[in-house]
Amino acid sequence: MLVVTYFLGIDGHEVFGFSVIALSTGVLLIRSFDAPGNKSRSAPVRLMCFMGRQSYEVYLFHGIVLAVLRNVIPKGTMPYVYKLPMFALFVIASVLLAGAVARYYAEPANALLRERLMAWRAAQA
Repeated sequence: MLVVTYFLGIDGHEVFGFSVIALSTGVLLIRSFDAPGNKSRSAPVRLMCFMGRQSYEVYLFHGIVLAVLRNVIPKGTMPYVYKLPMFALFVIASVLLAGAVARYYAEPANALLRERLMAWRAAQA
């Protein structure tokens, strides 16, 4: 459904389009919860696991990548044949940016915060 919604576009159908995206995301989350414990280690599975670990950063920073792409390529000027490759570029750039933010900012900040909170909690006990 996500791919179909992407190709059809949501222009003029914003409420329905975003609802389909939200519903599809919910189905993906529910189905991934019931996934078997012995997960494959194939490249697509590793990529999805990485994206899952960085999902908050992807959520936060995909908009920046999208804004840059939208400023470089005005809406309606891209030929249809380039839409799928640009979508792939958008996903890859979003994941790379999210990974960099997670590695160099979020994870060190979380580690520092946890360290200080544990020290504070130990002092309170």
